[in-house]
Amino acid sequence: MSANFKYVAIASVVVLGQGCVWYSGQFWALYYLQTVKKLDVLTSSWIVGIALLIATPTLIFWAGSPTRSAASRSSSAAWRWRR
Repeated sequence: MSANFKYVAIASVVVLGQGCVWYSGQFWALYYLQTVKKLDVLTSSWIVGIALLIATPTLIFWAGSPTRSAASRSSSAAWRWRR
């Protein structure tokens, strides 16, 4: 078994957890718009869909930005205790 298997497994669990929270948040947004704000299904679906179209590229950008910026120096400082 690879020496990095433990780290890959931990990262996979973290990513799965983040995906679950993000995905359920979309349903909570739809629920809020339809029950609290009393919007019809089509209008609330359009609002959430447009929000996703705007938000997804920013998530992709910010996911890669730590490797391209000074944030990578600060995050690598947190891992120095492992050496």
